[in-house]
Amino acid sequence: MSARQKPLHQEIAKFVEFHLGKGCFAPMTGQDFPAWRAFVYLIECHAHGGGSRTIQALRATVRCAQQNERVLRCFVQAIPGVMDWGDVRRLWPQIAHDLTVELDDGEPASALVLGAYERSSIDPTRVTIWRPLDVPEEKPPYTCKCGLVIVHREDALAHLKTCPRGAIRGLFA
Repeated sequence: MSARQKPLHQEIAKFVEFHLGKGCFAPMTGQDFPAWRAFVYLIECHAHGGGSRTIQALRATVRCAQQNERVLRCFVQAIPGVMDWGDVRRLWPQIAHDLTVELDDGEPASALVLGAYERSSIDPTRVTIWRPLDVPEEKPPYTCKCGLVIVHREDALAHLKTCPRGAIRGLFA
């Protein structure tokens, strides 16, 4: 590593903050961040042919963290930071197939509902969510009055609950 190059986990932390927003690491406790950091380096190891042993190690690091939506979202978001967006669909189900996550509303759900958020660097209001359980939709993206473009219907419905403008074109057509 050259004197100017930052450690991988610092570069990926910037990537995660760009796509999830500033403060995305705030819910992490003293044990969560070291587990996330280890997760980042294990993804790099997996990208270079780590195989099933790496999947087991990734699964173990995720279990070291709080099992809540905001914390685990940072883990999912690290996958495309190290590898590629499509790898979320392939890798996250292998890691989280039997995990339960506490959603922000307090309800338990399968960790497979979590996805990686791809925010456009050209248009920050355009977001694509890469989920392991995605079924391609035939309809065009939904657009909220706040300017956010949403690809999947379930994400549009969730956004509708929290958006102060609360109007999404094409959702109920």
